Amino acid sequence: MRAARRFVLVMMGVAGVLGAQSPEDFALKIEPVGTTGAVVVGSWTIDGVQGWSYGVCHDPEHASLGDCVGQSYAVTDVCGGVCAHLACPADMQAIKNGNPPDFNTVNVHAGGITQGVVIDFMQVLTLLRSARTEMLRIEYDLYAPWLNLEFCGTLGVPATDVIFVVGGHSIAPAVQEKLGRPYPDLTLRLATTGAQGREAVEVLLDTPSGESANGFSFGLAHDTADVKVADLVPGAAVEAAGGADYWRAAVIDGKGATVGCVLDLEPEGGVFRVLPAFTVGQQVAVAHFALAAEEGDVTATVELSSALGEPPVEILVDVAGESRSPLLGDAVALRVSSEPIAADFIRGDANQDGKVNLADAVAILRALFGGGSKLALIEACQASADVNDDGQLTVSDASYALAYLFRAGAAIPAPAGACGPAPEGSVLGCERFRCP
Repeated sequence: MRAARRFVLVMMGVAGVLGAQSPEDFALKIEPVGTTGAVVVGSWTIDGVQGWSYGVCHDPEHASLGDCVGQSYAVTDVCGGVCAHLACPADMQAIKNGNPPDFNTVNVHAGGITQGVVIDFMQVLTLLRSARTEMLRIEYDLYAPWLNLEFCGTLGVPATDVIFVVGGHSIAPAVQEKLGRPYPDLTLRLATTGAQGREAVEVLLDTPSGESANGFSFGLAHDTADVKVADLVPGAAVEAAGGADYWRAAVIDGKGATVGCVLDLEPEGGVFRVLPAFTVGQQVAVAHFALAAEEGDVTATVELSSALGEPPVEILVDVAGESRSPLLGDAVALRVSSEPIAADFIRGDANQDGKVNLADAVAILRALFGGGSKLALIEACQASADVNDDGQLTVSDASYALAYLFRAGAAIPAPAGACGPAPEGSVLGCERFRCP
């Protein structure tokens, strides 16, 4: 009789727990960690949690978990760093009286991960209510500018449910907060780059999904006549896309400069060269500034403008033949000084694309005979084109580069391979160089 009464009391206690629980007692959310990571966080307002399971889905075209895809990781693997994309938070390492749970398995799929956790196989220990428990840290390889994740019950065979377990019963959490970082709008924005006193302004383009750009135009205005635009040249993104078939930059004394660019006027096979869609921070142009007078130290504010030129040059981006008005970033401040500052550079990288190859030899030859689209870059950093470091710019520099590239010739003198300062005794200097 006493044993029966004890059984009834136990069952009444379990019923009390089960009767009190509801989906609103449980929450899951995904929080960002840096720019490529995330942490799964759980919370519950009742005692007696025995475990949980869930899936976190991502778009495999936008993110990946690398070599871990297709693998299954048990508790010692998850907490032991076997998969570089997974980490066991401190909460999970001490969740069972200072130890990891008895069962913690993560399966990695092309489109996401699943986690299944049982705190105690013997069912002696359950978890008290928790305002925050970090369950899993995930690090992604991104192919897109933002990471978008959501809880899902579609991964695995059979599919893993999104549930908490209490008293052997499953409860789907009422709150399942996904991580949604918005995709970029079509935006032009400015940033400064380079050494203080020799700063340049780079124009950056953000493109949303499905919107690649074939061209653009804009004006750059400065707020003081004490500086001038020394040159306005194509940025690294334009160069990476194969250069511009049309590039027209015009300096307006005392006010700024304008530029119009079309990447491809004669597409091969009807396919245009474009700046890719769904990409943030594409450097489309770089403006270098100088003092209007010979001496001084001036701080100027530079902003994107549609009021420069006759007629005024519009701020627009061409998307598949349609003129689009992009969102605009804020103005930037830069310092222009007459103080001598030597820029770091790569010897032999005359066209400043971060590589030394055949194109640099061609750029040097064209510049020597008074032309070429890289003339302004070479004039701004003559040391980069002085391939043999003899203090002169001659045909021998192009020959030296070609011999090095194709005939096992002598190595290019320092700084080679990476940006660095000119060695002591070098004659030709470098005022501006786009280090990769």
